[in-house]
This record gives sequence, C-alpha cells and structure tokens, in this order.
Amino acid sequence: MGIRLGLGIVFGLLWYRDAESPVLANDASTLDSLLFITLVCGSGTAMVQTIIFVPDMKNLVRREVQNGLFAFGPWLASQLLFMLLFHAGGALCLTAPLVLLIDSRGKFFLPFAALVFLGPCLFMFVGLLFGAANPSKDFDPARQKGVTVLTLMVLFCGLMIPYPELQDWCKPVYKLDPFQHLYNAALIAFWRGMDFKGSCSDDLVGKDVCFNTGAEYLESLNVSPDQYMYHVHSFFGPIVLFAVLSTAALYRVAYY
Repeated sequence: MGIRLGLGIVFGLLWYRDAESPVLANDASTLDSLLFITLVCGSGTAMVQTIIFVPDMKNLVRREVQNGLFAFGPWLASQLLFMLLFHAGGALCLTAPLVLLIDSRGKFFLPFAALVFLGPCLFMFVGLLFGAANPSKDFDPARQKGVTVLTLMVLFCGLMIPYPELQDWCKPVYKLDPFQHLYNAALIAFWRGMDFKGSCSDDLVGKDVCFNTGAEYLESLNVSPDQYMYHVHSFFGPIVLFAVLSTAALYRVAYY
C-alpha cells in the first residue's frame, strides 16, 4: 500500500491542479493518460502480486485440504476476502492523494476510487486463474500470460487509438474488451460536469476541434456522459467469469 500511496502522490504532483474546471483544451489528452495510467497501475500490480502469491496458496490448499484440516470453500472465501480488502485499501491510497492534488474539490473521488478498486478485482482473478493453472512452481509463465492479457485489453480500450479512428475489424474487439468499460467509466467520472476554458463555436465542436464542456469532449470519443453505471455493470460480467474459472482451477489443485 505504501508504494500505491507514493504513486498517488507522484501522479498528483505531476498533474497538480490540472483538473480544476475550467480545463485547458490542451490538457485533455494528458488528463486522459493520467486516468489510464492509474487504472493500469492498480490492475497490473494486483495481477502480479496475486501470481507471485499463488504458488504458496497451491501448496497450502493441496496439503491441508487433502489432510482434512481445511474445507475448500471457507478457506477460499477467507483468502479472497483478505485480497479484496487489501486492494480496496490500495485503491484508496492510490486515488486519495492523486484526486486531491489535481482537483482541490475532489468531486470525482468516489466514482474514480470505485473503478481503481474494480480493476484489481478483475485482474486478481486473472492472476489467480493463470497461477493456479500453471503446472510448474515458477510463477514466470503465469506472469507472461497475465501480462499478455492485460496488454491486449489495454491495446483495444480506446486510449491509444480512439474508437472513431479504429479500423472496422477492431471495433467488435473494442466492444468485447472489459478494460474499455473501466476506462470509459473513468472518463465519464472525470469529464462529466467539467468545462473548458474559452469558447468554441458549434461548427468547431462538430469537427472535434475544440469543446465547451466535458460532455462534448466525451461525445467526440464515442462515450455517452450518462452511461457511467452501464460501463460499471458491464465490467462485472468479466469479474464473475474469471472468478468462476479461477475457483475451478484452484479446486482442481486441491482435489486432483
């Protein structure tokens, strides 16, 4: 948690007061990058930490369940509860100093902190799945698979190539990408209710040259300002999927 707190302070100092409304139009892309980096740091850290932890979990659950000392269900529930509480604390440590340093009002703190927590929830289960399915004691093969999955999700989430500029074959992949829901929800949480400095005519807004409001900027990215909860709810499906798969992989370790 200390590392995440330190990262939150560093990020906040680098973008100090850049998020106070009205925002400079030139700062829009860099602020998007800040949201993106924060989500990736939280998610990637959770995945790697879980993968490193899994070999010890596998040895413990295999030995104790087969010896009759642990019941698989309660043991797994306690492990997951501990990890979820740890990641919730990590999300607060990462987002609290960041939000307060870049925006003194901290108006988007709670919705953004929730997203920084949901990202590690998904990638915790991704790390658990690859770690449990890895037959060797070396965690590096599982780490490589997890990093590959994270990289692919990041590639199609809409930051590096905005949705309007994606090739046609990429757009269905974008819509299936869980990370785009997380990133789009973060964009909505930040830009909704935000204003830009200066004035921009309707013609220029229509051409995505400049913007007056955060809602106009979101529309240029093919993101609806009113769909924060839609993206949050859509992110729960992949979490449940990987939770089921990782539980099945650990069950196999315990009993077979």
